[in-house]
Parts: sequence; structure tokens; C-alpha cells
Amino acid sequence: MKLLSALPLILLLWSPISVNAQSAIIPLPTAFQHQLDSITAQEQWPGATLAVVLPDGQLLSLASGFADREERLPMPVGGQLFTGSTGKTFVSATILRLLDEGQLSLNDRAVAYFTSPEDAWFRRLPNAQDITIRSLLNHTSGLPRYIFQPAMLEALKADPFRSWTPRECLAVLENMAPVHPVGKGWGYSDSNYLVLGMIIEKITGDTYYHQIQEHILNPLHLRHTYPSTQPELPGLVPGYIGEENFLSLPLKTVTNGRYAMNPQFEWCGGGLVTNVEDMAYWLKWLHSGKVLSASAYQQLIQPVDFRSGQPTTGSGYGLGSFVWQTPLGTFYGHSGIMPGHLTQVEYSARYGFAIALQTNTDAGLGRRHHPVVQWFARQVAAFLRAEAARQLTMVPVDHHVHSMSPQLVATWKAMGIPFSRPDYVYTHLDSILDRNQSQQLALISMAYAFSSAEFGEPGPNAKANVQAENDYLALQKSRYPHRLQAFFGIDPLAPYAMEEVERCHQQLHLGGIKLHGNASQVYLTEPAHLQKVKAIFQYASDNRLPVILHFDNSHPRFGEADVRILADSILASLAFVDLQIAHFGTSGGFNDRTKQVLDSFLGLFAQNHPISRHRIRFDISAVGLDKDSEGVAKLTASEWQELATYVRRLGPERIVFGTDYPLYTATEYAQILLDKLELSPMELQQLLQSK
Repeated sequence: MKLLSALPLILLLWSPISVNAQSAIIPLPTAFQHQLDSITAQEQWPGATLAVVLPDGQLLSLASGFADREERLPMPVGGQLFTGSTGKTFVSATILRLLDEGQLSLNDRAVAYFTSPEDAWFRRLPNAQDITIRSLLNHTSGLPRYIFQPAMLEALKADPFRSWTPRECLAVLENMAPVHPVGKGWGYSDSNYLVLGMIIEKITGDTYYHQIQEHILNPLHLRHTYPSTQPELPGLVPGYIGEENFLSLPLKTVTNGRYAMNPQFEWCGGGLVTNVEDMAYWLKWLHSGKVLSASAYQQLIQPVDFRSGQPTTGSGYGLGSFVWQTPLGTFYGHSGIMPGHLTQVEYSARYGFAIALQTNTDAGLGRRHHPVVQWFARQVAAFLRAEAARQLTMVPVDHHVHSMSPQLVATWKAMGIPFSRPDYVYTHLDSILDRNQSQQLALISMAYAFSSAEFGEPGPNAKANVQAENDYLALQKSRYPHRLQAFFGIDPLAPYAMEEVERCHQQLHLGGIKLHGNASQVYLTEPAHLQKVKAIFQYASDNRLPVILHFDNSHPRFGEADVRILADSILASLAFVDLQIAHFGTSGGFNDRTKQVLDSFLGLFAQNHPISRHRIRFDISAVGLDKDSEGVAKLTASEWQELATYVRRLGPERIVFGTDYPLYTATEYAQILLDKLELSPMELQQLLQSK
């Protein structure tokens, strides 16, 4: 195990970290070493190496089994093996760098780069006139695999130490029928990447290997990766051929430091010696913004379907990258085989870590490597979630906290409504701030309650009671002006509604409006209701006042129609609104009504409806219930899974964190969401960010 001895140096090189965070990772190597040993024995691999690069750059590197089975030499940590086709990730990154530099377009026809008389051979390749750079990158060109053509196999067997030019390798494809028309199917083929390598060299006037040395290997300090251009390769671990010995090589591939053939022919199809540490770091940097522009990166990760070659949102192949959809979210990476060696490298988009696995046997042709990497990925994800929970002691902002005056609590109690906690939990600001565990709060007046059905018909004191409740909020705000954003409450149907809105804004200087469709029984389908609500939204827009809207009105048919009226008849005509939809659009919990509201909004966003210009966010307060609350049932396991899907469909930019305190404290609710939604630490951080 390399971690315990090398970790301090690695941390100095890659990431500043506290002593507590250093010690937190210590349990991982023991568990992972035990599992790697177990898998190596179970799969009957001679040896294996594994590296994990965590989101903050920490490295865990392990080895198991033997580098040389006959000599009983242990597999060294960081032992060097062939990349196999994982080397294609360097080719695609180089092409996309040239795209960033404006030296090519992905829609360029490849034939445009083969114009000299010496390049006449290119036009004899299948689909030569129609092949684009994009189709080469994502294997939709229709070019057959040169390596498996009988003429190529026989030539490699007859003279395994021969040196090959890319032109000679591709010659076996001349005048062959294509596998499919360009872009009309998918077929993995190293031939594509030989053509790409030639295009790189034609554009740059430089060798491919020098290009990646200058632009990738040196800048990223990938010091254990080098071209496999000859049989004598320093540090190369011996490999063992499995059941598919298609080149009739010796079963042990390295003897006296010499590989059993000249690997030089592989070139841009793989073409490198590396180790798991370099490959894990490489994939981490590639997928975390250190290599490509944002626009080029989006091209890299857009997959096409494995059969049709058409764009897909599921698993597929991007531009030099496999894309896997897993229970842990999307993973990007590649597999690679070179006789005697297998490599699997994967990056978690959700969690931000990379894993590389290499074995010094090609037995099984890699069919087990992806499942093994995913097993380790699940353990890393669980570790990262546990660490996030351990460090969760304060939340930046709780966007949904209720404030009640002693008068309101006493009124409710007099009506026989029970309160499960002492009065100060609801009324005393210092208690709220201490117990809530948030640095800042959106504090919401419940003045609208005086118009609710629970209070019966509004009496002569209704207006005074509403004013008193909002005055109480203003008093709270004055005590902690930098920790509180105060939202005054109002029933939009009350005859004094606009008067109270202006008073709270202009005299009390309160910073936002809370409307409660359920308490006020607002029905946007009623023209009179619609006009009154619209007037308040117009005032909010004109004065840049944010609005929290409890949208649900408990009507049995509440749903898509109400969203459409809000969008078309209120929001579409306004210049700008900062709107927070409480409880994901309903009254707490997660059910079919919630999904209908969210689907309606997501559909409008997808259509680029005029509401897209507004700042519309959905607060998750009282949505993820792990206990029954005020008649709303806690979520089932399947509902938690569905909620996780909607959280990711909305995206962090459209969700704000809120608790509906005192239902939960901020850290308590954040912990529940982290656990039940299986959020990654990055997702939790994005969710909790102040917005």
C-alpha cells in the first residue's frame, strides 16, 4: 500500500488539507487492499493495481498479486502496464484542443486533410468521402477494424517485431465495404484513431507523441506515461495472455525486459505505457476543467447510441470516451487491452473522483473490469458521503424558516391547535438562530394565517392582527439585519392587501413577500383572484422584491393548469421576478401533485417560455420527509428515488435549501437529504450554497 508512506508528499503536491481530513481517509486503504486482494484471487489475475484520486486530489494507490508469477515478484504499487485503448483519451483531447485553437472543425471531412498525390490511398478507404472528424472520434465512420483483418493478423504473426506506419496498417481496408454509412451506426474501430493521429500530425507539423508530451504529459506531471514505440520498454510489468491469443504470442509477454512483439503498430489506438496513478489523475484533470474549454468538453461527453450511432441521453460513446449511466450517476472513461494487459479508467461526474484499474492479464477481455471499478466506486461514494455528514455542522442559508409572534401562538392554542414544542421555539429569535444551525435565514411571517379558514371569517381586527404580525417580523429583522432576510406575509385577497404590501416595503423596509395559496385559498382559475395576485407580482417586479409562493391551494384539480395560468397570465408580462416556489410546488411531501407541478415548470423551461427570464427556484423545505408531519406522510423508498431524479432534473441552480423550521433543523435536514437522496458531497454543497 502506497498511501501511508506517500500521502504527505502527495498532499503537498496536489491539495492543501487539514490534519483531520488527512486522518479521515486512513480507513480506506485497509478496506480497499483487502478487497483488491480478494478480487485478484477470485478472478485468478496474476496481479492488479488500483488508484483512486479523490475530489480534492488525494491519491490512494494499491497493488495486489504478482508482477511475475514464475519469479514470485510482487506487483509493485504504481507498476507500469500498457494503456491499451485508454490511450484514445489522449488523442481525443488533442483533437479537441485543436478545436479550441480554431485549427479544425468536428464537421470537417477527413478527406480534406489528405490532398497530396501521396494521399491518394485515403480515397480508397470505405466511406472516404463522407467521414468527418466527429465520426472518427465517436466511431460512427463505418471504418472496419484493421487489426482483425486476416491480412493484418497474418502479417503480425509472421513478423511480430516489424515496424508499421499508419498508412501500412490502414492499407488492409482499401476497397472494403463499410460497416455502415457514416453516422448511421456505431462500430468500435482502432482505424478511426489512426486516421485522427495522421490529421493531428498534418495540422501541427509535429509528431503526435511530441504533441501530447508538450501539451498533456509534461504540464500535468504524468511522469510514468510514455510512448510504446519499441519492444524494450523500461519498467513494463510482464503480462499473461488469456483464452483469446489471437496473435499467437507467448503466454508470458515479457522476457528479459523485452515484450513479445513490437507494440509500435498500435500508435493512436492506444500506444502508451502508463500506470494507474497517472491514468486516474489524467481522467480527473480531463473531466474537471483543466484540459479543455467548456464548449469542447461538452462535445467530449455527448454520447451516441451503441447501435444507431445517434445522440442519446443514456449510456453510449462520446468523443473518445465511454459514457456509463449507473446508480451512482454518470461515469466517463475507457477500457483498454493490449496482449497480456487490461486497463479500466472511470470518472464519476456526480462525485468528482477517478478510479483506474490495471491487471497483467487480458483474461476475460475486460468483461469484469467495469463491474470491479464500479464496486470500488460505490465504496468511495459511501466514504465521501460519510465525510460530508461528519463535517456538516452549519448550513450557509436556510431559505424557509417561519416566525410567529406570541400573539399568533396564543391564538392558535386557544383554538385547540396543539404545539409539540415550547413557545420559544417558534417565537424567540435567539432560540431559532441557535437551534436552526444556519448562518443566515429567510425568516417568514405567518401574518397570512389570520385570513385562513382555520380562523373563520375575518373579524374587525384582522387587518390589525396582520399588521402586528408583520411588525413583529420587522422587530426581529432589526436585531440581526445581516443574518435575516425578512418576508412579510399577506393574503392577496384581503381588501387591504396592497396597502399592507406598500407599508411593509416602504415603512418597515422588509425585503420580500410571502403568499400562501392554501391558507388564503387563492384560485388562479378565478378571474378576481388572478387580478389581485397579479397586482402583487407587478409590485414585486417593479420594486425588485423577491416572492415566496406557497403555490398549492388544496383544490383537487390543482396542477398543470394552475402552473400555466401563473406562467402565461402573470409571469410572462413582467420584466423580472425573483420567485421561490415553496415545498417544490405543493404543501410538503412528494407525490403525484408535486411531480405534475415540477413537470409543468420543467416543460416551460425546455420550451424557453418567457418565464425563463425570471429567477425561479424551488425550495425543498418539507419535501424530503422521513417522518409524518401534519397529515403529510413520510416518503417511501420509491418516492425517495423519484425525488432524487427530480432534484437532478431541476439542477442545483433551480433549488434552494429550506427546512420549514421548526420541522427540522438545517443540519438535520441536510443530513437526511444527503443520506436519502444519496447526494454526492458536491451536490450537497451546490444545494446548500447561498442563492
